[in-house]
Amino acid sequence: MPYLGIDIGSLSCEAVVIDDNGCVLGQSVVPTGARP
Repeated sequence: MPYLGIDIGSLSCEAVVIDDNGCVLGQSVVPTGARP
């Protein structure tokens, strides 16, 4: 069964999908457009 982890931060949103063994199946980083 795949698992999805999401991190919504002030500068970017990040997501990762892993399997039962902890292997990364996919990942993505998208900037939010905020300026520090």
